Amino acid sequence: MNFDITKLLSLSARTLGAISIACAFLLFFLATILPFSISEFRKDNGIWLFIILVVSIAIWVSYFIKWITDSTKEKIKTHKTWKTYKYVLNNLSDDEKLF
Repeated sequence: MNFDITKLLSLSARTLGAISIACAFLLFFLATILPFSISEFRKDNGIWLFIILVVSIAIWVSYFIKWITDSTKEKIKTHKTWKTYKYVLNNLSDDEKLF
């Protein structure tokens, strides 16, 4: 079975999450509970499934970290903007406040 790992780099975070869950299911679910034989599939393709699992989880985590940093930067920017507005409003003269 030939996998092209470079195609994983162009996928979205949701797709990578689904791939991670599917690979984890195929690798770690109990073979006795499944209605089909997965042992031979694991012997033949287990290393590829593990590589895809590791790469997809790594990319998925990087998307998550990027999302956290972007949202934190946005909150800091908003906080600084409101802090500037408060400073300007507190330092107005009486004539400017009447206006």
